[in-house]
Amino acid sequence: MTFSRTSILTGLWFSALIAVIFLPTFSWMVDRWTAPDSYYSHGFLIPFVSGFIVWKKKHLLREISTENPAFWAWIFMGSAFVLQIMSAVWRIYFTQALAFLLLIFGALLFFYSPRVVKKLLFPVLFLFFMIPMPLDVIAKLNLELKMFAADCAVSMVRTLGVYCVQDGSHIHFMNASITVGNVCSGLRSLISLLALGAIVAYLARGTGLKKILIFFVSFPTAIIANVARIVLLCLIANRWGVEAATGFFHDFSGLLIFGVAYLLLFFFESLLGIKWLRPLMATKNTS
Repeated sequence: MTFSRTSILTGLWFSALIAVIFLPTFSWMVDRWTAPDSYYSHGFLIPFVSGFIVWKKKHLLREISTENPAFWAWIFMGSAFVLQIMSAVWRIYFTQALAFLLLIFGALLFFYSPRVVKKLLFPVLFLFFMIPMPLDVIAKLNLELKMFAADCAVSMVRTLGVYCVQDGSHIHFMNASITVGNVCSGLRSLISLLALGAIVAYLARGTGLKKILIFFVSFPTAIIANVARIVLLCLIANRWGVEAATGFFHDFSGLLIFGVAYLLLFFFESLLGIKWLRPLMATKNTS
């Protein structure tokens, strides 16, 4: 069906209203994306990825439902506005961002049939990966992950016959000592890899269960790759000194870990019997 002038103006008015209401939330997300040592520098890409997927299914957007809006549409939109108001009062931007996602989902249910909403569900849910976690949550995760990575790395290094002593996140060798800091916790690569795992799972040709497994395997994949990186840094520090481990190779290995984790994802995909990914440039008859 074609859009009438009234429906277009209504959509523009609604979009402008939402932009004004959630402007502080959008500003907060941009600040977190561009902050030094940001864990969400990929946040700018997420809306474009979701938008591209929706654009490839743009024929669905013409199928506006002529029936009364679903009851759940009012529930989601009402919950979104209540959550937004409460979050604005307490200045909790994370829950304001969640309210924005609830509102998008409610609006889809309001204008479209459940069949259309189901096909557009992934690009909406994928927007979650652009919402930065609260800083206190990131601090706690950093502590847990870096201690876990340090424990695993020390065990593996000792297995390789290298003498070392662990003191919290500090690892001491005979002639060198390194510290597993927040940068080496692996949280940054974990967050990015979960987003990548979601895309890989979405494009994978397989059953729903296999798609879910591909996504959740992103978590241990990121952890394994990060532990392997710390082990390698330990071996270099023990053999050539701290300067060699904390110089160029330290920065380069941060990029290398993401590539290794990416290859591990496809390895697990092959174990699950998934041959390859479905083409992103799908025709309008595919979902």
